[in-house]
Amino acid sequence: MKEKMMKETCYSYSWDLVSSVYLQRYPTTPLFPMLLNHEISLIRWKVEDGLFYCEKRSTMFVPVPKVLQKVSKVDHCYIYQNLVIDIPHQIMKESSWNRVDAKTYHMLENAVWSGDENGHTQFSVDSIITISPKIPKPVAKPVLKRVVKEFNNGYDLARKVDKMMIEDFEDKITSLVKSIREFCDRQMEHQNLFVDLDFSTSFEYCFELPELTGKYI
Repeated sequence: MKEKMMKETCYSYSWDLVSSVYLQRYPTTPLFPMLLNHEISLIRWKVEDGLFYCEKRSTMFVPVPKVLQKVSKVDHCYIYQNLVIDIPHQIMKESSWNRVDAKTYHMLENAVWSGDENGHTQFSVDSIITISPKIPKPVAKPVLKRVVKEFNNGYDLARKVDKMMIEDFEDKITSLVKSIREFCDRQMEHQNLFVDLDFSTSFEYCFELPELTGKYI
C-alpha cells in the first residue's frame, strides 16, 4: 500500500537566510522536539564551486499508531539524509529515507529550497510512503491514513518552526558559508569529533556512525 504527498511553501525571505536557518535546527533544538538526535557521516566542501555536501542521520520521534506499535513495537525512526547546498545557483536539496531493510514502513522524501527573482525562497517537498504488503490490509489502511496525517502535521510544525527561527535569527546571520561552518562545528562538538575545518580550501571528511539502538523503523 502506497501514498504520494506533496507540499509547497513560499518564504518571503532570501534563500541564504532560509537555508541558514534550516541548518540552525541541528543537531537539536527545543523548537523542533520531534528531532531526537542528528549525526553526520560525511561532509564535503568544494570551495571553487561553492558546493557543500553532507550525509547524515536523524533520529526522529514518531507518534506511532497503537496498531502499528503492536505489530512492529517501534517508537522512533532513523532517517538517512543527503544534503546538497549549491550557493552560486541558490539551491538546497535534501533527500531522506528510512532504513532500506525496514520491514513495516518505508519513506522516501525529496525537499528543495530555491531562490527566485523576487528575492524569495520557494520550498517544495514530495514524499512516497509505502506500507509493507506483509502487513494485513485491515491494519495497513488505518496505519497509512495516520502516517499521512502525521506528515501533514509534521509539515505544518516544521514551517511554524522555520518562521519562528527566521524571526529570531534574521539579524544574527551574516553569511551562508559562516552558517555552514557553524553547523559543522556544532556537529563536531555534539559527536566528539576532532577535525579543524578550513573553508578557504576544499575538503572531505568521513565519520563512522554508532550502531542503531532501540525499537525503530
